[in-house]
Amino acid sequence: MEQSLSQMTSAARMGTALGLGLDAVPSGGVVFLVGFMGCGKTTVGRRLATLLQGSFVDLDEYIERAAGRTIPDLFRLEGEAGFRRREQAALVQLCAALANDPTPWKVVALGGGTFTVEANRDCVRRNGCSVWLDVPFEVLAARIMRDGGRPLWTSQADAEWRYWRRRADYAHADIHLPVGDRTPDQAAAAIAQALAAWQNLRP
Repeated sequence: MEQSLSQMTSAARMGTALGLGLDAVPSGGVVFLVGFMGCGKTTVGRRLATLLQGSFVDLDEYIERAAGRTIPDLFRLEGEAGFRRREQAALVQLCAALANDPTPWKVVALGGGTFTVEANRDCVRRNGCSVWLDVPFEVLAARIMRDGGRPLWTSQADAEWRYWRRRADYAHADIHLPVGDRTPDQAAAAIAQALAAWQNLRP
């Protein structure tokens, strides 16, 4: 995907404003953002794609377009097990498409449960770098209660149980980024710097 001059200028200004030097910009690849629902994968992912002058895909949106139904509808009609099968197939398909995408950087926001499936983690590992956006549960709860529309948020107690259970899966990510009170732009800049360091450590 070609970048317009205005997009490139905007990205350069964003990187300068956040103190991201050219030596900290990674060379290219696919980055998968993982983490619990409400952690900001889509918002931060869009900012990161802009910063790296790359493309962005939200896996949930990708699934919705292919199915012609919303994620809540798919959960209701197919159950979680059915949705996970659909999700896994979509991830494999998306990774194959991204392999043929000439854009230097591709950013993918995964669903909150995608990375909890071992086969999906293997697929991500083969195709790029995974980044865990770690946000305290209290912050996530406030966001989700305000926004609504999450099929697996049936109660705060159930969601908190799910949150702590999933952390062991998220811990398999290549990069762990405690988001804390970072803004989306600050989180994107921190990811770009971490990606550069991660790439330099690779053989």
